[in-house]
Amino acid sequence: MTKERYHCYLFEAKSIQQYLFRSGKLKEIISSSERLDSLIDDKDNSPLYKVLLQLGFDSNLLDPKRQPQCETDEFVYFTRCKGGALFCYSHSDSVIHQLRSLWTLTVSQMFPGLEFVDALSADNNLTAAVDKARVSLTADRNQPATKLPYATPIMALCSRTGAVAHPVTTQARYEQSQNTSNDYLNWDSILHLEHHARTKKLKNNNLLTKYSPNGMNDLQYPTNLDCEFPFPDRNNQDIALIHIDGNGMGLLVQALQSGLKTFMHSSSLTAEERDTIYCQVLRQFFFSVMSRHRKCSEICHSQPY
Repeated sequence: MTKERYHCYLFEAKSIQQYLFRSGKLKEIISSSERLDSLIDDKDNSPLYKVLLQLGFDSNLLDPKRQPQCETDEFVYFTRCKGGALFCYSHSDSVIHQLRSLWTLTVSQMFPGLEFVDALSADNNLTAAVDKARVSLTADRNQPATKLPYATPIMALCSRTGAVAHPVTTQARYEQSQNTSNDYLNWDSILHLEHHARTKKLKNNNLLTKYSPNGMNDLQYPTNLDCEFPFPDRNNQDIALIHIDGNGMGLLVQALQSGLKTFMHSSSLTAEERDTIYCQVLRQFFFSVMSRHRKCSEICHSQPY
């Protein structure tokens, strides 16, 4: 029996919109959006990159064209690393299992209430391995997941979210409104409020900077609509919440992969060339999608409503 050459790992955060709006508080929505945006990214400050550093694995996360410096199996190739999802593979089964173990632990600690699905697969053909992993990923969506900390009957629950209540930290308490101060909150809310306090102190909101038009880097999110938001007419204080949905993205990815298979089977390419093209096209596709989201955001900033 031949040893499988490709070991794939697929991860996707699910119900992201529901997670973002769970608390209903503007500060927490802003902070959770920024934290989730940086969770999976091809930047050296992303938690994904820090997990790779902790494991001591080299990868093409920061540079899609990067290849192993020497003959080693401890290299991770990423075909997707944006938008709350990562698709990667390695030639080592051990590397992928270690990555999965530390990555899921990291996500569970940073976002205790976030739902996610993941899957492993292996095959001698890269496209076949990815297809197997996607089937397993779809099946995992239908499996009930247990979140920690688990709410037992004797535990106090947060009144806003229904999750297990924790004592509020000093930093999070300072970020609460004076008239709605709580001694207990769910852990996700505490983490979001602490993040908001840090970004406000450093005056560095990465998400706002990333999606703001050029020359408007001094923008700040207003968190008190009664006194901070610059309404041109105090008699008309309507605001618009714009959500760029990725609905239908799964169908586009399936069509792209189907087209790639047809192209590779009909062309006179070597196995290595097929794998390289497959990875490059998928990586470029997801990069282009995120660039279009940024362009839509810039238009929303520049147009009055």
